[in-house]
Amino acid sequence: MASALIRDVRVLDGRGLRESRQDVEIRNGRLHDVRTCRQADPTSDVPVFDGGGMYLLPGLVDLHVHLVWNGCPDPVEQLRKESKEQTLLRMVRHARETLEAGVTTVRDLGSVDDLAIDLSHAVELGDVVGPRIVPSGRTVIMTGGHDPFWGVMIDGPQEALKAARRQIYRGAGVVKLSATGGVYGRTEGESATHTELNPDEINAITGEAHKLGVPVAAHAIGRDGIRNCVRAGVDTIEHGQQLTPDLASKLAGYDGALVPTLFVYKQIAERPEIPEYARVKAKAILGEHREAIQAARSAGVRIGAGSDAGSPMTPTVP
Repeated sequence: MASALIRDVRVLDGRGLRESRQDVEIRNGRLHDVRTCRQADPTSDVPVFDGGGMYLLPGLVDLHVHLVWNGCPDPVEQLRKESKEQTLLRMVRHARETLEAGVTTVRDLGSVDDLAIDLSHAVELGDVVGPRIVPSGRTVIMTGGHDPFWGVMIDGPQEALKAARRQIYRGAGVVKLSATGGVYGRTEGESATHTELNPDEINAITGEAHKLGVPVAAHAIGRDGIRNCVRAGVDTIEHGQQLTPDLASKLAGYDGALVPTLFVYKQIAERPEIPEYARVKAKAILGEHREAIQAARSAGVRIGAGSDAGSPMTPTVP
């Protein structure tokens, strides 16, 4: 839609609902004007769409998704059953459904074989329909770390540096790292609150990414892992169940953000379809999440909306 006039809508602009009904004008693909509803100009050749008093709001942004997953109880197992080509075709559907639901931008924070990077390029070229995708592709993890199925395994700062450069060269719009274990993905050998990447590895990743103008997102649940990320200046803490008031204050100090993904952990903890090992681990940290949010709000930390769509019982479109 290069140019259009959307008439008679109730506008939610991110600051609240405008009192009167509005006309929204788009020119050359960009928002041009929002004005009080009035009679359309009959001489104009711009297409006119009658909103009929419906609500109109800006495109939504989801800061944490996995388009490679399908929201079933055990998406890792689903991936094992598919070829790479099948997975990519399913991702195309997920992207279209996401856009049709009103989400116009997503950060995809983990995909096998960097498929989200390839999909983001296809959307940019107009080959497939989907939201703007800011992809990490594969995640930088320690050897044997969280989400090994899409991990770039590293040991030591030199390998960490190379992994960050590799992902950025591949086309990552954000570098994702795993600073701690998680609740889902591995049936054994992983604790959600234990640290994984070492401070010098996180420093190497973050420093190089920032030098190249690329932000860093960190899967970080446990207190020590969050501390390592904050000290390195990681841009966004994903999940952050054990964020303390002190760490929240430090995060706010450099304008870092928290993306808590609250819904998915409640799903994993409570839904009986989820593998038992994941439910047990999620229940153990569920109560801390609310405290982390309170600490972030009190410190003035920016809190971002991220669904973790694609994860267990968290489909792309509910």
